[in-house]
Amino acid sequence: FNTWSHRFVVYDATALFPGVVALVLAGGALVTGVAVRDRRARACLAIAFVGFILSFGPQTPVYTLAYHAFPLMHAVRAASRFAVLVLFGIAALAGFGLASLLPPIERRSTRGHTLARAVVAAAIVFANLEALRAPITYVPFRGIPRIYEVLRTEPDPVVAAELPMYRAPDIARNARYELHSTRYWKPLVNGYSGIVPAAYEARAEALRGFPNDASREALHAAGVTHVIVHLDAFGELPPALNRVEWLVPLATSRNIRIYRLRSR
Repeated sequence: FNTWSHRFVVYDATALFPGVVALVLAGGALVTGVAVRDRRARACLAIAFVGFILSFGPQTPVYTLAYHAFPLMHAVRAASRFAVLVLFGIAALAGFGLASLLPPIERRSTRGHTLARAVVAAAIVFANLEALRAPITYVPFRGIPRIYEVLRTEPDPVVAAELPMYRAPDIARNARYELHSTRYWKPLVNGYSGIVPAAYEARAEALRGFPNDASREALHAAGVTHVIVHLDAFGELPPALNRVEWLVPLATSRNIRIYRLRSR
């Protein structure tokens, strides 16, 4: 991935590059005509074509017609995932393309059968190599910091905000905050989903300058009562953070501080 295939990834959409091996072999099925002659291959080609059209969602009239004709389409959240049908079609056509290459290879020499097997093995190996994702890395779970206990025992209503609040491209990093919230089970303004509301993005932008006045206004507007600050995630914070008049320190650990917002 780091060597070359990252060039085909679009981070604000689903990555659907099928790989060079699959594309070349599927192209072979089209060039040799097997994709048209064989009815099974034609079916795969049709599936890929329909998936391609539907993956554009309501930007095409076809999707709108299908949406009204098939009520189950109303449950589709991300139309771009119809492109999986394109991947399926390419994979199947690649099989037909590979199969069409084997008879000429086998007829070419007395060792043609062995050479054909080698070609099949090479195709399988290279298709997997270019899609290799090993090693899969993990983040060890070391438990939820005990400092969050203070929020569970707070007598007043609690609406928490964990800072920094990540912008849309990095919203998956809020998943850690959601896990932390299971220690105290109170409302949290941070979130993690495939859909990012405009209000979330506006709030995250306003909180980038924490603890300035704009961030204070954004926190009050969201009904936030408590702020959890991850010191190690900030590039720089004012040395006098504990003396900000509208923040009341509640608890401190090595990398985390929890504050209560003063009411106006």
